[in-house]
Amino acid sequence: MRTHRRLRWRRSIIELHFREQEIRLREAELQELREQAAARQIQQQQHAEELELRRAELSMSEQRAVDELEFRRAEAERLRARDEQNIERERSMAAQTKKFGNILKNVLPRMPEDARELMTFWDTVENLWAVYEVPENLRAKLILPLLTPKAKSSQSLER
Repeated sequence: MRTHRRLRWRRSIIELHFREQEIRLREAELQELREQAAARQIQQQQHAEELELRRAELSMSEQRAVDELEFRRAEAERLRARDEQNIERERSMAAQTKKFGNILKNVLPRMPEDARELMTFWDTVENLWAVYEVPENLRAKLILPLLTPKAKSSQSLER
C-alpha cells in the first residue's frame, strides 16, 4: 500500500506540476493576448490620431484654397474697377484732347499768314484729322494754338 500511496502521491505531484505548467502557459498566453490587445489599441489610437491630423490638414488646405479664391476674386474685382476707371478717364474730353494733342503737336502745320496758302493748310489739316481719326468735337480745340493771331482775334469777335 505504501507503494501505491507513493505512486499516487508522485502522480499527484506530477499532475500538480503539469497543472502549474499549464497554468503558467495559460498565464503567458493571456499576457501575450493582453499585450497584443494593448498593441492593437495603441495602433488604433495612433491611426485615429493620424486620421484626425489628416482631417485637420485637409480642412486647413480647403480654407487656404477658399481664402486664395476670395483673394483672387477681390483682386480681379479691383483690377476690373481700375480698368473701368482708366477707360472712363481715357474717354474724358481732357484725356482725349491731351492724347490727340500730343500725337498731332509735331505733325500739324502752323497756319500761314499768306491767304493763298490757306487752302493747302486746311486740306493738310483735314487729311491729318482723317489719318489720326481725330473726333469732330476735338478738332477746334486742337487747331486753336496753330492759328495766326489775326485768325484768333477774328474768332473771338465771332463769339
